[in-house]
Amino acid sequence: MVGVPGRSKGCHNCRSRKIKCDGERPSCKNCAKSNRICTGYQKKHAFILSKDMVADGATSSHDGSALPADRSESSMVMVSRWRKSSSKPAISSAQLSASSTPRDNDLPSAIGNTTLPKEIPVRSVFRDRILALNLEDPHNVPTVRLAYGERNDWLLHILDLPELTPALEDSLLAIAVAQLGQRTSRPELLHESLKLYTKGLAELRLDILNPSKRNNDQNLAACLASLLYEVTASPGGTQSGYKAHYLGTLELLRLRGAGAHGSGLAHSVFKVLRIHAVFNGIVKREKSFLADAEWVDGPWPQPDSKPPFERLIDILLGLPDLSAQRHAQWTTQNPLGVLSGALASVRSGTIMEAGLEKWFDSFKATVPGALYHPELSKFDSAVDSPDTGRIFPVAFQFPAFVIANNLVYYWVALMAVQAHLCFTYAMLTQLVAMLDAAGRETFSCTCDGSEAPCLQHFSMERLPALGHRELWPRTTAYNIAQSVEYFMEQRQQGFGPGEIVPALALVQGFWRCAPGDWNREVAWVDDMIKRIREQGVSIGGCLGKSVKQDLQAVTRIFCGQGTIRPNFN
Repeated sequence: MVGVPGRSKGCHNCRSRKIKCDGERPSCKNCAKSNRICTGYQKKHAFILSKDMVADGATSSHDGSALPADRSESSMVMVSRWRKSSSKPAISSAQLSASSTPRDNDLPSAIGNTTLPKEIPVRSVFRDRILALNLEDPHNVPTVRLAYGERNDWLLHILDLPELTPALEDSLLAIAVAQLGQRTSRPELLHESLKLYTKGLAELRLDILNPSKRNNDQNLAACLASLLYEVTASPGGTQSGYKAHYLGTLELLRLRGAGAHGSGLAHSVFKVLRIHAVFNGIVKREKSFLADAEWVDGPWPQPDSKPPFERLIDILLGLPDLSAQRHAQWTTQNPLGVLSGALASVRSGTIMEAGLEKWFDSFKATVPGALYHPELSKFDSAVDSPDTGRIFPVAFQFPAFVIANNLVYYWVALMAVQAHLCFTYAMLTQLVAMLDAAGRETFSCTCDGSEAPCLQHFSMERLPALGHRELWPRTTAYNIAQSVEYFMEQRQQGFGPGEIVPALALVQGFWRCAPGDWNREVAWVDDMIKRIREQGVSIGGCLGKSVKQDLQAVTRIFCGQGTIRPNFN
């Protein structure tokens, strides 16, 4: 493609206003000063047919007859020619036509009868077509298939870029080709995706080592794309690959600083990484630096105007503090230390629960009508039987995917906080029994008129009743489980089911530690995860064997399984 000589390289607004453009990317400063939305620099294309172009049912033209009749500023901006490749098989215009997107069940007929090239070429037309198959809605709904909710608008930013770096292009193509291979059962496409992924990693490494390219936002996006490849398409499906990419991407984010992620592509990638930081923090019982005040508010020009989901993530980023407090309580042998730590945990949990209730009230006010409604479940499960019936006869339906996502994350946080309070109360009850058995008079009174803990006079009556919190295994956890059917019915390239998997895994971990018999519910989760895998959704990178072990370990500590053994000597 060659640009028309002499054309202005300014943004659309400056060119229409006939003023000099400063050429600032991604948006012009002149537009910002005049409170205009910069419409960018991307130029529209007009294609000239030539004898070297492959076109079915079209005649070649050298005189510009194929150009639009309107040669104004908005029509013919760039003249492009696509020459036939002499080294690769020709791809017909019928296969690459952008006039329609084949549905999932039409994909075999669209590409299944075409000989696969030796490698996926990165010519822009073929690249755009491959990405379109994975980004556009299969039923012509005007949404982006991989970009549900504001936090995933990084793909929308990528689609608006005039050109992609090789690292980002190959990483995205790796995901797209892998998804295409999974949907059409073509292992050669899966093999090709791995080659593209490896090539993209090599290019990304060179860019990061180059000081002049290191801070390019597209490198951060390429890191995220590689991370998502490990989650959704990696043939190995191991936790190590995902973990390495997560830590590497997080480190690149930290080195760039909070101020470098205030807008555009960098900001949208930053929001996705916050989601990963939430679940990794819960599993590892370690808060990420993203929970620091600098990173909670810094990347937002106006922190008070954060979207509801981002305010919810701010709360979720603090969950590792609760599990760390639980771990400290069970490893402390000093009785006064156990009591002090437990009371501090109760205060932390109560504050977080109040923050969640405040968030829910504000979120509910932004949604007209009901947030969800129950319907009879359409799913059969391996744990259902004529005698016991369906374990979840009712499933939740939501008016929009973004509402479902917000509520599931809210329920995850609420479940964790309520479980934390319940098990902390259980530990305090156990401590009180030990103090009574040892004799309260043997402990010195530390009451000084304040709220300081005192082993001699502490009793459970001083704490507010747990009330409805004790029902969390059958209320909050059930809410998440009853949302699974909605996410699985989306069938949006595997990202609908993929969204619910981490929450589902956490629910299963908490059920394993809850008092009572929850074996049937635990088996139901295993059946749902198996069903998700059968849909062709690769979740090995985010739910491998080591992750399951980590989840079991963290929930045991979080929920307080075991017996405290303080030293009363």
